[in-house]
Amino acid sequence: MPDSEHALIAYDFTVDSGYAVLYDDTDTRMIDVQDIDLQWFNTYFEWKQTPTGDRLQLRQLEKRPYWTGRYNSRDNFYNIYPANPSLLPVLLEFVLGQMGWSKENILKIKPMNTQDIPFYWVRVI
Repeated sequence: MPDSEHALIAYDFTVDSGYAVLYDDTDTRMIDVQDIDLQWFNTYFEWKQTPTGDRLQLRQLEKRPYWTGRYNSRDNFYNIYPANPSLLPVLLEFVLGQMGWSKENILKIKPMNTQDIPFYWVRVI
């Protein structure tokens, strides 16, 4: 069983039957359920044909995709998870370069831990 309690529910309304497909946050690079979109779904899940019909299942990947950072324009936060301290200078250079900002735009840099996995967020103006 995965270490998270997330699942997708597949439901066949024609026979009033459904099932849960459990998934692990780390294996699916899930940080926030708000980030679920069609690309994420197609990366980590697939429909398999069975004698009784199509069935949703986790896709078996040879290599998981890399973790990616996220920028939220609503609150001006950029976060990367998981990350170790040596990544911070690279993160700052990347964010500043991509957004065309200078160091004066940085309001706060905060290292945080979630379940013993460090990550950073950067708030900018």
